[in-house]
Amino acid sequence: MERVCVGLGYCGSQKRLRRLHVLDLIPNSGPVSASKFAEWVLLADGANVEAPSAAERQHLEVIALIFKECMGAKRVDASKLKYNDDPVWP
Repeated sequence: MERVCVGLGYCGSQKRLRRLHVLDLIPNSGPVSASKFAEWVLLADGANVEAPSAAERQHLEVIALIFKECMGAKRVDASKLKYNDDPVWP
């Protein structure tokens, strides 16, 4: 998520006084593809994934590539996509 949020600026959005993050869109289990994850990232940021702009189409490809690099596969179980922002204590 750091590469997607910090690197590309896709950190979620706020809709109807509620913050929306990609993690809100990921189910608890089941297969998640790199392309579906990329769509959810843009959707959480308020993009229209049905008609993405040229820049958004490029970011979809980059996010899918980041997913594959970080997860080591084109598809993983949703349970592997849990995010923990708690500090790690030695």
